Amino acid sequence: MASNNPIFRGSTGLTAIADSEALNYSDRLTYTQVFRGPKAASFTFIDLHYKGSIWSLSIYGSSALNFVVDSATLEPERGGIAKVTVNYTLIDGLTVPVDQFNLSPFEDNPPIEKNPYFASLTNADLQKAKASYEAASAAGQTSVNNIIATVTHSALITALVNKWLKGEQTYYLAAMKFQHTLHSYSQPTAVLGGFRQTPTGSFSSAAPGSMSWLRLADELSWDNGVWKLTRTWLGATGTPGWDSDLYP
Repeated sequence: MASNNPIFRGSTGLTAIADSEALNYSDRLTYTQVFRGPKAASFTFIDLHYKGSIWSLSIYGSSALNFVVDSATLEPERGGIAKVTVNYTLIDGLTVPVDQFNLSPFEDNPPIEKNPYFASLTNADLQKAKASYEAASAAGQTSVNNIIATVTHSALITALVNKWLKGEQTYYLAAMKFQHTLHSYSQPTAVLGGFRQTPTGSFSSAAPGSMSWLRLADELSWDNGVWKLTRTWLGATGTPGWDSDLYP
């Protein structure tokens, strides 16, 4: 990753404030520098130290290390002087943040004719049920119902039509969203998704194996030297799951 050359204090007219260089060891190592100098030089300095810019710094006698700017502030003072504070995060030699994982349910709500209760109905049976439900007149509905009464699954077809008439168009079926977030210092490749795939990688053993899984498009972001890639799958229960004709 390319780095800018550091701005040397002497070339800008800025002077480091005594005891201003602070190190903070937490999830990542952060470093703070505070300078004071002429306003013009201070504005020039802070313009170059925008959030996300990368600088090679040698601190406390160390060899040059790459830091990314988290934030920079300028505070005007009397006499044409300003104070500049720059907060950095080290991006060299550190382990990236740990993977993140989330498995959450959501409602699928498929049409009730997909419920196992109606599994024995054929396509022809469903067509008759639709014809009865959508009949434009009472006479037309009676005609269709007379035909339904002669077929094998007449009672089940009638039960389906009655549920539609009561407003029961869908039923509750739990589906799952599986998300895995990875971090890296190098840019990863995002996938557009749109195909059937069982979740892979870390935490994939948590994905219910009884589901049919669809890979969605990846989400990719960059923040202060760290790339974040979020991979998402949607899991469907029931038969046939994600249509293999539509999703390879």
